[in-house]
Amino acid sequence: DSTLEKFLKNKWYATLAVYDGKTKRSHTKQHQLGEERRELQVLNPAGIITKELTAALLTALQKDIKYVFVDGEEDTATIVLVLILPLGAKIYYGQPGEGMVELAVTEEKKQVFYEQLTAS
Repeated sequence: DSTLEKFLKNKWYATLAVYDGKTKRSHTKQHQLGEERRELQVLNPAGIITKELTAALLTALQKDIKYVFVDGEEDTATIVLVLILPLGAKIYYGQPGEGMVELAVTEEKKQVFYEQLTAS
C-alpha cells in the first residue's frame, strides 16, 4: 500500500490499484487511502489465489474500476495480473526493505507464471 500511496501522492497514472490496507503486514492509516477508493472489494486469504480475486480483477479491468480492496492479502494478485494483462503492461508493487518494483508483462513471464501454477 505504500506503493499506492506514492502513486497517489505524486499523481502518477495507474489503470488499476489493488491494495489491502496494510504495509509490511501492518494496517495503514485509512485516511491515507480513504474508504471512497473501495470501488470493488474481494476476500482473498493469505497465500492463495481465489476464484473471487481473479473474477474481481477481470471485472475491474473490463469495467474500468480503478481500485480493488482485498480483504486478506493482495500479494498474489500480481500472479493473476501477469496472466491477464496485455503484453507490455507494467505492474508496480512494494518490496519490503528494497523499495518499489516495476514488473513488465512479457510473454516469457506469462509462460513462467503459468508453468508454476500448473506444475502440481
